[in-house]
Amino acid sequence: MEIYNITKPSENRVPILISSPHSGTYFPPQIRARLKPELAAAPDDTDWFIDTLYDFAPEMGITMITANYSRWVIDLNRDPKQQPLYTDGRVITGLVPLTDFNGLPLYDHDAPGEAEIEERVGKYFVPYHQKLNSLLGELHEEFGKVLLWDAHSIRKFVPGISHEPFPDLILGDNELNSASSAVIASAFDALEKGDYVLQHVIFLLTPKQYVSRVDQNC
Repeated sequence: MEIYNITKPSENRVPILISSPHSGTYFPPQIRARLKPELAAAPDDTDWFIDTLYDFAPEMGITMITANYSRWVIDLNRDPKQQPLYTDGRVITGLVPLTDFNGLPLYDHDAPGEAEIEERVGKYFVPYHQKLNSLLGELHEEFGKVLLWDAHSIRKFVPGISHEPFPDLILGDNELNSASSAVIASAFDALEKGDYVLQHVIFLLTPKQYVSRVDQNC
């Protein structure tokens, strides 16, 4: 099984790269055999349907990289030094998760230790990010600039993370550090041009959709 899939543009390439690090569902047999069967059969923390959601990308000239392995094998969106993402008391899944988002143990037996985690980093994490950086470098060399869009999805309600339902759309900007202020503003301005009401702090879109401006990698 390849670590990732690359979907190349079908039209003239533009300087945008979409990364979907959590859409993979594959487990190596030796790992799957140690997981709780009922959890491995339908890995609940998967970012489902990202490939379908962004199937328009190639026709817009956008390159896309998607993970094939489940985030329970390796979480490609975590710090390789295992620095925690959050400090707000929620359940935090690590580089190699031992529980799901609600704190349920993933392994029936023989949970991975430090040596196995390091092995998985070298085998799965490093190749994905090397390719990601290579694609970004190619686009930057060609255009002089590049935008990385990190694509995720999550269930509407995950008690281990929040006691409230999630909004329909979450745009994370890492406290305004993930892009220039102009790019971040453009993302929200695009939403304001729709038939919605946009409010400050919690960006509330009515009647059917919501946007929350939060720093979140789910």
